[in-house]
Amino acid sequence: MPGETVIAIGNPLGLQHTVTTGVVSAIDRTLEFDSDHVYSGLIQTDASINPGNSGGPLLNALGELIGINTAIRGDAQNIGFAIPVDRLTELLPVMLDIERLRQVDFGMHFDGKPRRGGPKGVRVARVDADTPAARAKIQPGDLLTSIDNQPTHDYIEAFSLLERTPIGQTLKLSLASEDGRSKRTVEVPLAEIPRQDASRIMKRLFGIELREMNKADLELIGINRSIGLVVTTITPGSEANRQGLAPGDIITKFGGISVSDLATLAHLTKQVQHNDRIPFQLLRIRDDNAVRFETALESQ
Repeated sequence: MPGETVIAIGNPLGLQHTVTTGVVSAIDRTLEFDSDHVYSGLIQTDASINPGNSGGPLLNALGELIGINTAIRGDAQNIGFAIPVDRLTELLPVMLDIERLRQVDFGMHFDGKPRRGGPKGVRVARVDADTPAARAKIQPGDLLTSIDNQPTHDYIEAFSLLERTPIGQTLKLSLASEDGRSKRTVEVPLAEIPRQDASRIMKRLFGIELREMNKADLELIGINRSIGLVVTTITPGSEANRQGLAPGDIITKFGGISVSDLATLAHLTKQVQHNDRIPFQLLRIRDDNAVRFETALESQ
């Protein structure tokens, strides 16, 4: 609530493990950067937040996480903003999707919202067709209560167990109806996805061929890890060609998700349908100048 004491932790300007304090200045703030980037429902605080604090926690006086530091007003003093933790819990199933992170065929996607009352478990939000979860007859609305007899009271517990499970192993999943009256156990394998040629798929869908960043690319930019995929060729007459994409551009995000290797991109392209319009974020480096830009391309 406004006036509540808060603590921000982060690495402002590279100064690691910095702690600042303040109060909640207001809640439910909206920041509009442009027509495509609007943040709403933010917590405003006067706890000092600087570049490097983003992604760090905003805590209350009890040390409980209430938000993730996100943005500042550069033309003001001590006006910072944080994403409320409730919003974070809704986003976690997307950010920590086990299929995307581990390149496995599972088919079950979760709802990250905490449950109020009823049996404890993680609600199944979606089941993809023709996947191990679908073949096990798991339905949206089912509650996952345990994995291999380990309780899954919330999404983080479920993710932790799935993240540690060896690929190829069959899991014993305990499920219940939302009212807890119906219970059953099914077996679902965490199946490996055959490696796909993401560059070939991107050429077919968007007229773009890609490769992963190599040592020379990293040295040119002055970084030590990959931040994207390098465009090698653009098909003449393609939309990518008309939009001005060029060899040497670096695709850093595909559909709003960071891509630094072809395996991640291959998983994302599986979800693209004909005529989908996909947003791209790119980095163009020319003559020691770096320009970040965005565009959207329609799949073929």
